Amino acid sequence: LIPTQSDNLLRSRSERKEQKIEMRLGEINDIFDKNKHTTKLSRSDKRKARDCRKKRQIFSMDDNKCYNPISEGPCKNNKWFVAVKGKLEGVCRKNQCTSDETPILFNGTCSALFGVCPNSSRLYLNKRGEGFCDCDQGFSYNIEDDKCHREHTQGPCTDKQTWLRRKTPKNHKTGHKVFGKCKENKCGEGEVEWKDEKCYTVDSGDMINMCLESQQGELVIENEVLACTMVTRGRAVAMGIGRSCRRGRAWSSYRNRCVRVYSRG
Repeated sequence: LIPTQSDNLLRSRSERKEQKIEMRLGEINDIFDKNKHTTKLSRSDKRKARDCRKKRQIFSMDDNKCYNPISEGPCKNNKWFVAVKGKLEGVCRKNQCTSDETPILFNGTCSALFGVCPNSSRLYLNKRGEGFCDCDQGFSYNIEDDKCHREHTQGPCTDKQTWLRRKTPKNHKTGHKVFGKCKENKCGEGEVEWKDEKCYTVDSGDMINMCLESQQGELVIENEVLACTMVTRGRAVAMGIGRSCRRGRAWSSYRNRCVRVYSRG
């Protein structure tokens, strides 16, 4: 029998279905972006990478240099340089959140710095480019009550103590990077220890108490007195005018200024 045009068409389709696609491992890795950074580090590279880590930086295999986390580093095409869990070297990855208003990827969503974390907390970026909640600037974490307390105040301490920042404890596994402790107040009555370890007179009155109770209150030294100022939204922010912040910082309409995004602890 002479095959008809219909028979040829069916046979052609069948042959196409039975065709096998052969690809090399390198080609498959190219598709899934697994071809990069698969080379093992040499002893010399590991030594350099550990030196980078001591400086709180990340080692690049591309040029054997140290770079700050979530910076441009050796990357191109608007990617940033981030750490990878379990590895000494960093990788270039695309930053999913480029808006100043929502600069941090948290639980799969580009989020604002304030509003998604508990009271006295906000979002930060870790060295892997991931968002996490930690105490706002001027606050530090207390393991015992699982809360952030304002530094240089009584906080959770006794009447004769002051809540001050301390070194991060090892193996705490809390997710926080900024910790505080109760310290005996070495200053005189009505005074408190500041960041420079000097004693300053604390401002008095109902206004400072209201300020300290507000999340937008901020402790400052004014004329040798420890005072509290309210950080309010400025006119430019209300009008929606954008602000330009230097690298590593983002504009916060909540704080009405540029605040740091990355937290080193």
